[in-house]
Amino acid sequence: MKRKRTSAAMAIGVLALAAAVRAQAPASAPAFDATAFVTPYIDGNTLLVVHADMDMVDMKAVENMVADALNDANLPIGGQERTEAVAGLAEADTFLAAFKKAGGRHVFLLLNEEDLLPDIDGPAILLAVQPGADAKALMDLIDATIGKAPGAKLSILKDGVIALGTDGSLKRLQSIKPQARAELAFTQDGIALEAVAAVPPDQRRAIAELIPALPAQLGDGSTEWITRDLYNLRLMATLPPKTELTLQINTPLRAMQSHKLAPGEAVPGFVELPASDNVGTHVADLAKLFRESATFKEAMASPELAGLGPQFAAAVNKVLTPATGFEGATFTVDADQAREFLAAGMATLPQARMRAMNVQAMSDVRVIAQSCLVYGADHKDQLPESLDVLVKNGQIAASQLLDRRDPKHRPYVYQPVPNPDTDGALPLVWEPLDDPNVRIAVGFADAHSELLTREQLQQYLKVAQEHRAKAATQKAPAAGMP
Repeated sequence: MKRKRTSAAMAIGVLALAAAVRAQAPASAPAFDATAFVTPYIDGNTLLVVHADMDMVDMKAVENMVADALNDANLPIGGQERTEAVAGLAEADTFLAAFKKAGGRHVFLLLNEEDLLPDIDGPAILLAVQPGADAKALMDLIDATIGKAPGAKLSILKDGVIALGTDGSLKRLQSIKPQARAELAFTQDGIALEAVAAVPPDQRRAIAELIPALPAQLGDGSTEWITRDLYNLRLMATLPPKTELTLQINTPLRAMQSHKLAPGEAVPGFVELPASDNVGTHVADLAKLFRESATFKEAMASPELAGLGPQFAAAVNKVLTPATGFEGATFTVDADQAREFLAAGMATLPQARMRAMNVQAMSDVRVIAQSCLVYGADHKDQLPESLDVLVKNGQIAASQLLDRRDPKHRPYVYQPVPNPDTDGALPLVWEPLDDPNVRIAVGFADAHSELLTREQLQQYLKVAQEHRAKAATQKAPAAGMP
């Protein structure tokens, strides 16, 4: 009996010692609560909140996925698109490594109705400064990387949070009156990105009163499913090696599940749960309208996308067909689809780049043509003798005279027309391109712009020369006259 009591005492002593050791051991850091962090910056006008967890970004896996997509797209080794993609990933890798070294992890973006106003102009980005993080290093890194963007300002809010935004958005954050918005709560942990959007309460009422029915192109019908049954939109993304993208259009029933509410417990901000799959049905109908729209069909029939084959078209249609139910509607992109879409995007980069450059080139020559006409209006319809006059007059910068598409960066070709009022259909300024396969951006004397082949431009210039010869003849004095 004595031995048993001794053994029991020893066991109790060991347990007591273990408990004492646990009590003395430092407590592990509490899990980061993304919703609690962002709540003080949410009010009744907040439209969107985004949380990115940088610890969930595996740059090596991302680089591998992009490399696979580049190979699938058959982009040439050493080509501009492949070179730029590799360089961009290297820059991102360098930034992310420095960001994590300084203790950065959780990044938030907030979009408010007021951020859409011209005097605020843009959302705010918040960076959580957790214990052990180097706030100064984080500030310096952000300032050196993206803080130099036009209008961007860095600030430390009163609670030590680093904020990046415009003067207007930062001022709004500093004077915000928080309002509980359960529909903007985050529900996922351990993923790279979660974005939640919801229609503000006041806007729900405004939509119900001002837009009781959808326009015909969106299928007609009442907007009640938006103002009453729609809870929020939630986008969730995991990055390689396990890639998945999910978009949920949710009803309060999904909210009840995600917020772990008991049956019968009210969902904040909503009176009752939907009695039908109203939201899912409407979203599926809208997705079908889009798939059958002329815009979508034209895009899929374009040479860039049609060349990707029927398998790609089937994947797109599958992704654009949501799963529906009482909880709402869900669109999902799995890892294989993500790789296929990324490869498709890479394959269309050269054409997309060319289109973007064409648009920019036409804009550039149009600006110069408009400046010439403004000059002429101030000088009795006499256009400038050269484009340098516009620079001296302060109308355009000297850099605008150089064609950014031209590999040699030569100045634009300029030939003033005799009479801007009657010669508006004649070329005024155009690109000095040598490549016969590239259309030339031409600015006309009526300030519109077009892309022309070399042959088309020559035809226009021939007509312009005839106009100049005729104008010169009319100005020349008759023979024998003093």
